[in-house]
Amino acid sequence: MAELKNTNIDLENIKLSDFVPSNGRSIIGAFLIEGGSLILVKEVLNKRVAMSFFNSTTKSKIQTSERYEQYNGQNIKEVRGDYVLSSKITVDIDSGAESVYEEVVTGSNILYSNRRARYTKKEFKLLWDRFITQESSKGEGKKRKIKEVEKFHLMVFDEKVKFLRSKFRSLFKTRWELGIEPEELFLSKDEFASFDKDNDFRSALQKVLDLESPLLNKSAGEMYSNIIKYCE
Repeated sequence: MAELKNTNIDLENIKLSDFVPSNGRSIIGAFLIEGGSLILVKEVLNKRVAMSFFNSTTKSKIQTSERYEQYNGQNIKEVRGDYVLSSKITVDIDSGAESVYEEVVTGSNILYSNRRARYTKKEFKLLWDRFITQESSKGEGKKRKIKEVEKFHLMVFDEKVKFLRSKFRSLFKTRWELGIEPEELFLSKDEFASFDKDNDFRSALQKVLDLESPLLNKSAGEMYSNIIKYCE
């Protein structure tokens, strides 16, 4: 774990050089937390983060075992109407790293879940605010999809082919960049059901697969069968 080198540390201007990293590790952050009562120092080794805590007044180091006993497994819950918000703290006894697993639940349904570092230098939104943002985004996304389907119905056949092909290419590019093997399933089940209400949709889809067949080295017929099997 990191050690404090500069006992005359300026709390208004904390520097990484104020601390000495443990063997093999590099210090990647140091800042005040808990209203300025503690200094958190973050180190990294082989992509694994370690954390050290210091009392900002006495400059004494707080042992990981103390943090573990005080916080590990602590689950903070809040009820908002039909929703239960929970934030469970985990303290890694070896690295001192502290994380929080968050959930928003209604009944037996988990509507939002997230694991994050317990402390960050940049302030983050409260759990409830992040949940509301997610739900709002879902609503906006649904509106966009409805408008997209409405526009599709008004297109002529060649425009429908071009539109579907652009969706195919966009997902192909994203998967390729992420190192995921591209495949023909470029529409979700909901999207397929919405577009399938259009009389030209399946013919336009087959045309797209004919055009993209060399890209995936599969026959258009095989890809079409896979899509139908997945979506229906």
